[in-house]
Amino acid sequence: MKLLRLELYEKYYSFLIILLIAFLDWALKLYFYYQDNYYINPGIFFGTAKSHIMVGFLLSLIGITSWLVFFLWKIRQASKAIFFGSCLILYGGMSNFCDRLIFQGVIDYIHFGQISIFNLADILICLGIIILIFSKR
Repeated sequence: MKLLRLELYEKYYSFLIILLIAFLDWALKLYFYYQDNYYINPGIFFGTAKSHIMVGFLLSLIGITSWLVFFLWKIRQASKAIFFGSCLILYGGMSNFCDRLIFQGVIDYIHFGQISIFNLADILICLGIIILIFSKR
């Protein structure tokens, strides 16, 4: 029983870290929004489906809902790494989804040369996927 409490405590500590990252993400989005140094990306992965705003909205909704169901179903069995990676993916997806609701696209502000423009939530999604791939089950 004591081990279970410690494990849950460590998972909630990871969740607290995600909340701090969430604050940073929204602070950066607001900063770049008010500095007028951002791009509203109506598309999805690497700007695809730009002309179909509803496609991005629906795919985001389906992806977040599916991941949330999986996450809640497996949360008790998940290792700390899988829990943390899953939290990163969920937060990144929810952040971008909220952008789609508010701005009809995702606020992107990190320029990667002429190739791409993205935001912290996109980085969190990619980082979460990497953590899941390399975590031990």
